[in-house]
Amino acid sequence: MARGGINFSLPKTLEAARRSLGRRSRVRSDARSGGATHQSADALLRTQYGLSEDAYREYGVREGMLAAHMANKDSFVLDEGSVYTELHKCNAHNIASIFQTKPESIFSALPEGACGDVLKDIALLPEGQALGIVNRKVAVEIISQLRQYASSKRGEIRARGMLLDGKRGTGKSYVLNHVAMWARQNGWMVIMEPSPSKYAREVGSIKRSNAGSEFAVKFLETLMTANAEKLEMIDVKPQHYGKIALDGNHVEYTKRMFNPVIRKAVEEELEIFMEEEGGSALEVEVERLKLWHSYRQQFKIPVLRDVLHAPKTLVQIAKFGIENETYANQAVYELFDQLKHQTVFPLLIIVDEYNECFPVSEYLSIKYENTKFNGWIPSYHLAMPRLFSKFDGEQYTNGNVPLC
Repeated sequence: MARGGINFSLPKTLEAARRSLGRRSRVRSDARSGGATHQSADALLRTQYGLSEDAYREYGVREGMLAAHMANKDSFVLDEGSVYTELHKCNAHNIASIFQTKPESIFSALPEGACGDVLKDIALLPEGQALGIVNRKVAVEIISQLRQYASSKRGEIRARGMLLDGKRGTGKSYVLNHVAMWARQNGWMVIMEPSPSKYAREVGSIKRSNAGSEFAVKFLETLMTANAEKLEMIDVKPQHYGKIALDGNHVEYTKRMFNPVIRKAVEEELEIFMEEEGGSALEVEVERLKLWHSYRQQFKIPVLRDVLHAPKTLVQIAKFGIENETYANQAVYELFDQLKHQTVFPLLIIVDEYNECFPVSEYLSIKYENTKFNGWIPSYHLAMPRLFSKFDGEQYTNGNVPLC
């Protein structure tokens, strides 16, 4: 078949206008730049007359391009008396001011490590230069509440906790650092966790509830670095001691985990009893209660009281957990349980990266197969993230403010 001639060219009325690849015309350039009536400041400064800054200010004011006060060269000179302030002078009158602190002061005030990217900011500073921290409105409001508690005779804070929300880079971590430094300067006991994500992300020996966690040991070590003197001054409440299991849960809650095993054993024993004794329904129920009581007595849950019988102060519990990794989780949870009832110091708990306590961790477990977690262990099922994820200031006697 002969191939017919087909014309694929568009009609002249539909032809697209071709762009010129040559040099841009002067007319188009003037149209885009707004014509010759406006010139940039850079063009003025590069003129052959060599305009000075003062002359440029006068020219801008005369031509109506600048406000009248711009003619004064000192219009933007900062008053250092109002810009810079001290840490202890943080109040509503100093919002947006800056307090300067040396990097060494930050390291000594926050031995656990600073929240956020403070270390990166310090590394960028010239040697010997101080770091400036802005008195943000949020930090001033939080510190105002802490001051109100310190001066209150009732000894309570209305808020059970505070959650800072915002996009990355808005200054949340700097607010936490600011509040922590102020609180320690004013006699508060501050427990600070700058990076809870490490408990679910970093490589470590993760173990089941029959052993402790090396992460708990590290937390106790940093806790002792920052609060050893205060822990030494807080006595242990015997009525609240020795009620935490190895996994950090309350011992009564952990006992309920064995109920399915006990129930199966009781049913087997009852079948044998009915075959041999053939008692009435009442006798069977009485025997059921006896068996439940007997088996529950056999399930002994190890508690810290079994190995650390009568500690006097909280620092003894912390040292025992550091020296005995098997009981490190118990020691951490016992400390927090005791801190709920102490009245010696006002308590402030600060947790950065609070949202990292909730996603799935890097660890796998067959227990979580065929679940929505697809085999990964949720962070809040691990001992340390679970401790920080369930905060309620109402449970603490002396002004605990969880700040996340």
